[in-house]
Amino acid sequence: MRPLTFNYGKVNGIPSPLIPLGLGYQAHWARVEGYVDLGSLYSLFTAELATGLGIEFEKGEKVYLQGISGAAIPAYVHEVDIQLKKFRFKGKIAFSEKIGVGFNIIGRRSFFERFRVCFNDVEEIVTSTLLQEG
Repeated sequence: MRPLTFNYGKVNGIPSPLIPLGLGYQAHWARVEGYVDLGSLYSLFTAELATGLGIEFEKGEKVYLQGISGAAIPAYVHEVDIQLKKFRFKGKIAFSEKIGVGFNIIGRRSFFERFRVCFNDVEEIVTSTLLQEG
């Protein structure tokens, strides 16, 4: 399987592993960008995005996500459709009103279970290779 390659984007002027993807729920789709973060268990996106997709985000499974600061924020997990280039699959995404970093996060659950991810800071690219279908 040929890897999917993405050029780094910039976060606060710093080259960073940002990748574009689609998120869908029922008949609604949004194109978004997320920071690929090996240290995050859940993917975390804004509550505003959930609302735009027609998700009543506070009706999801409530979890508390803790960052490096030690502060825990409430988030609500929903199953959504995810599209990464030509690959479409269902995955669990957390949504929160309390994201303080200013960007969406792509975490291990749902993504790293399906893709091998390689960061190349020298060439400023991130590659993802599909491990399994479904």
